[in-house]
Amino acid sequence: WTEHAERVAKLTLEILKLWHGLQKRFKGKIDLAQAVALNDIKQQLSHLVYPGFVRETPMQWLKELPRYLKAVEQRFEKLGAQVQKDRVWSGELSGLWTQYQTRASKHAQEGKRDPQLELYRWWLEEYRVSLFAQQLGTKVPISDKRLSKQWTQVEP
Repeated sequence: WTEHAERVAKLTLEILKLWHGLQKRFKGKIDLAQAVALNDIKQQLSHLVYPGFVRETPMQWLKELPRYLKAVEQRFEKLGAQVQKDRVWSGELSGLWTQYQTRASKHAQEGKRDPQLELYRWWLEEYRVSLFAQQLGTKVPISDKRLSKQWTQVEP
């Protein structure tokens, strides 16, 4: 048990250091052309790191948070050079996330727990990695088609 607690503590420290570094990026002047991307990034970060995230995030995905945060770092690095591409991807991701949240809210109201919906949620993070930081690799093979197929497995 102690070893597990120590691993979780180290992982949490790594996550919080990366998260803190990303928060610093929002300080100072913001280029209006990058506003859509920055808003998307803020939303993403708020769904990854929040009060209780260590307790609520399944361990298999908690272990992936450092990679997701590193992907956000790389997205920041590339943002100036690919604002248009980023805007298109942000729009696509926004639609997918809204779809997820709508269904998650419905399931919560109905008292449903759907492992397929949970998987879809984390595949969205993998999809972000595939779009913005391919060189980090993904935990599962992912594409818009695979996401769509996974969505069909989600309970209505």
